[in-house]
Amino acid sequence: MTERIVLIGGSNIDYIAKSSKKLIERDSNIGKLSISFGGVGRNIVENLARIGNRVSFFTSIGNDELGQTMKKHLLKLGVRVYSPEFEGTSSSYLSIHDSDGKMKCAVCDERANDKLNIDFISRNDSDITKAEYVCLDTNVLSKTISDLFQRYPNKKWIVEAVSKNKVGRIRQYLNQIYLFKGNQYEAQAVIDSDTIDVSTNIKRIIKLGTKNVIISNGKHAVYYGNKDGVFKIDITPLSQIVNDTGAGDAMFAGIVDQINAGQNIRNAIIFGNQLARETLKTSNAVSSEIDKYKYNHE
Repeated sequence: MTERIVLIGGSNIDYIAKSSKKLIERDSNIGKLSISFGGVGRNIVENLARIGNRVSFFTSIGNDELGQTMKKHLLKLGVRVYSPEFEGTSSSYLSIHDSDGKMKCAVCDERANDKLNIDFISRNDSDITKAEYVCLDTNVLSKTISDLFQRYPNKKWIVEAVSKNKVGRIRQYLNQIYLFKGNQYEAQAVIDSDTIDVSTNIKRIIKLGTKNVIISNGKHAVYYGNKDGVFKIDITPLSQIVNDTGAGDAMFAGIVDQINAGQNIRNAIIFGNQLARETLKTSNAVSSEIDKYKYNHE
């Protein structure tokens, strides 16, 4: 039986607006608005659960109606949810997409993340202490990230960068990270690099102590590197994208799933890309079509 996967990260209520025609800035655009469950960590967890993994999720969910419904949804999928109890609303994420499905801008209200701290996590850490790999997204507050690396220095940390603004939170802990996954801009940001060459930035991250680095670039090739060098995997872009929210989270979930099952990085990326492609075809952050990839993890 593969080990239980532990992830520490963010949960949001997603409000996603998509313009029916080419987006006009500073104007009212006709389109569609959808409300769904999101958050990088939560998306990853749902994907992992849908393909048959046993998952434990440390996050912060408010006592608002949508937040509690989101928690029940995860529990129904078989996820162990560890969330501190507090009076307040869950985090929310508002994104605006052009008619081609690509996100133009977004705002995240993540005040609920203040409640997820090392005191709460350490009181409920039996799954963490048993796990070989622990996954982390950088929606977690800087202080909590610092405390996690100090308290659990021997875990194989697998980190999702999330964004340029947040990836700096793990900069000083690159030597403790087993696998870092991000896009080319997040790779630049984590090492404060002006270089746009992906291979060069991967080598710099590895030199700082990270064991494995995976860098995606939208519809272009995925690069990955480790002590053996830097490698490239070409991908075939989709002809039409419905919505690109959640595609990176699906890829991360596929990578984690395969690493936890003992696969190499290359095979993990190929599987992760399959999940990402399914997600690009749907308006939701997690595609129900992911279920067809479910397999026996015994």
